[in-house]
Amino acid sequence: MLNSCFLAAAPLLVSDLPPYLPDSSHTIWHYQNQSLHVRGFWYPQEIGGGILASAPHLKSCCVGVPEKTGQVLVKGEISALSIDRAVTLTGIFKIDPLYNVEGKLIQLYVLESPQEVVSAFSWWPFMTIALSLLGMLFLFKREFAKPDRKPH
Repeated sequence: MLNSCFLAAAPLLVSDLPPYLPDSSHTIWHYQNQSLHVRGFWYPQEIGGGILASAPHLKSCCVGVPEKTGQVLVKGEISALSIDRAVTLTGIFKIDPLYNVEGKLIQLYVLESPQEVVSAFSWWPFMTIALSLLGMLFLFKREFAKPDRKPH
């Protein structure tokens, strides 16, 4: 398993993956068969699973072509994910090159047993602070906007 400080610090970004099969000295091999978080843009596939890519809004000719842009094949069923923003998935990361009959690389990185990582981020604390500051500003302005009153 990867140490927990890596997982807590930041997920592996699809854009950080080399688009070629790295040699055995490359640091990416340290993640082989490890459970880790991977972040990218989701492209669902017809037969289940999908692809995490390094860029949003790829044309269909670029999805599934690992050398054009960083991509990770996601194997396994996963609930519907947003296609409008980057998502983070956790699963077993593998470097598993697959070539077609012409010798063209069609798969390089795989994430098995995927699960979505749901952020615990909430807007409520920020909204509470913002509304409190607005309320204090309103009261402050109202207090100083009053004309001076002198006793009769």
